[in-house]
Amino acid sequence: MSIFFLSQHIEAGLVELLKLRKRNNPYLFLNKTALVVWVKFLEEIDEFYDKFLDDKEGFQFGSNFDKYNIEKNISLLYSAIAVEGNYWLEIVINLEKRNITSFNCAALKYTNASVGAYVNAYAMVLPFMIRIIFKDVNMDTSKFAINVISEGFPQVLKIEDSGVYALKLIECHAMRIVNLTKLSEEKITSIRKNWRLISFRNYNEY
Repeated sequence: MSIFFLSQHIEAGLVELLKLRKRNNPYLFLNKTALVVWVKFLEEIDEFYDKFLDDKEGFQFGSNFDKYNIEKNISLLYSAIAVEGNYWLEIVINLEKRNITSFNCAALKYTNASVGAYVNAYAMVLPFMIRIIFKDVNMDTSKFAINVISEGFPQVLKIEDSGVYALKLIECHAMRIVNLTKLSEEKITSIRKNWRLISFRNYNEY
């Protein structure tokens, strides 16, 4: 039976990934300019995007929006978004270069153009979100550039494995691992089995 990762499972996977890497590679956390943000941060864009388009400058993001603790020294944000509810896509948001890079591991089903069109909403809203979080009224709110990459790493054979791919790609990029060709289907399947148990267990804690 195929089991798709829900946002809660991705969140739990990110928590476990951070715990594991902080324990085994504490030096990686000396970099204070990169941050893994929870899926909910980007899911909020899906919830209010249509209303945002009606009034970009006057749109109110909500009274509790400052709960997202993103400091001004942060230059890279790592996260994942769900395309059509079941395809998890890793994205890297570069706040300095003002661009979003998405790593399309299902290019056989989702073309780079279709992925880019989906990411477009985030590229439009994020500058306004970051302006609110940084409390900088002079911040540039023009749309972030979008880069979609589908080469240099294995493609997912089963969409239900895309959540593991996204988590593993986030980990590799955060650790500055350039060679991603070792992410074989067998390894991903094995990782998925282990992380699924961890994620579903941790999900009960939410």
